Amino acid sequence: MVIRVLLLILLYGYSNALLAIEWTQSSPDGRVQVILELPENDVLIRQFRMLQYKVYSNDAFITLDVEKSKYLQSHLQLLPVRKQLSPDPKWKYQYQLNVLSYFTINGKKQYQTPVLRYSEGGRIRYQFNFSPVMVNVKPLPPYLPPYIPMGRLELESRLPGVFNKLRPAVTDHVYYWNIYIRGKNISKDALPELRQQIRSNRQIKFLPASVTRSVDKQHNYLVQTLHYSIPFMIKQSGFARFPDLRLQYFDPGTGLMRVRMYQTGTGFVLNMTLQWLGIILMLSFFIGSLMKIRPYLLRVYFSLILLMQGRKQLRQAQTAEEIRQSMRLLGQAFGWSENLSLSCLQSYWQAKITDKQDVQVSLSRLSRALYSPKAVSSLDGIKKTFLCHGFSQARVCLYYARQASMEPSQK
Repeated sequence: MVIRVLLLILLYGYSNALLAIEWTQSSPDGRVQVILELPENDVLIRQFRMLQYKVYSNDAFITLDVEKSKYLQSHLQLLPVRKQLSPDPKWKYQYQLNVLSYFTINGKKQYQTPVLRYSEGGRIRYQFNFSPVMVNVKPLPPYLPPYIPMGRLELESRLPGVFNKLRPAVTDHVYYWNIYIRGKNISKDALPELRQQIRSNRQIKFLPASVTRSVDKQHNYLVQTLHYSIPFMIKQSGFARFPDLRLQYFDPGTGLMRVRMYQTGTGFVLNMTLQWLGIILMLSFFIGSLMKIRPYLLRVYFSLILLMQGRKQLRQAQTAEEIRQSMRLLGQAFGWSENLSLSCLQSYWQAKITDKQDVQVSLSRLSRALYSPKAVSSLDGIKKTFLCHGFSQARVCLYYARQASMEPSQK
């Protein structure tokens, strides 16, 4: 039993060594060293595999490439070269060139490893040839469609911005529906065709779409993008539902077929007649509401005007009699009687605005100042007491305006 376990461990280590092959070459003059890392040799049809060329050199300005025309069966894709400082102190720079390839014919065959070309000043200085490798290209499982995408797909749907606004869209107007399908490390011919899933109906008429393709190459992957720009018109008012979209692809990592559904949503549409009718109804409702609350708004306006005038007059008051006049103006803003005595004013103020003790003290000082001018030397404390309750005074004004505007309807 122990011997069997040891054999399994050795076989596992040996298989991993086979999956991570590294070949090393140096230039004849020893100025450049290249390490080629090969991926596993068992792949499916149209499944990308990546070859990594790591080049160590002391030259700061070089170019690396592979002549793709010599390897048509491998369908090569060169990714941008990455340059960084070398972790090996023997060299200054490390360059990395990743080459993606896939095969369209199944079977176990010998494929020539791409020749790496090292150029300086626009001229090829070195060429690094590596031995051919045996690659076992396996056919797809029989239950899969022949041109199913090999790798993960993402879909992005962008409906017109008018559907995200409060105002509805217009019937018989041309809008554009943009759909983006992105596949990472997927061949461009394997991106799915979606136009057969988008068909006109009684509510939505789809016009011929324009399709564009683009490729975004990064250091270690490429992204194929298929962009559909689909013009359409909505023929009937109401909620227009756009067709759901379906993506199907094979995930080589898990060995499973994936199916993803995308719900694109709905849009609200009205013809111009209904839109103008809706605008007229909204304006009528707004004007009617404004007329209904007009008495309250007028009361609020006049009460706040009196409040601001009273506070301004109180700020500028220099004598006790001027303070008394400004207090009467404030009382009018609060809906109180114009000729309140100081005792009544105190009870109203403490009941409606604030019941702090300083109100009683200030009114007592004001009374002494009115009838014994020599008894009070400064009126600033009195003014400050009645000016520091601005928020409460505005609240009382609003309450009075609401009560006054309701009186006619109650009668």
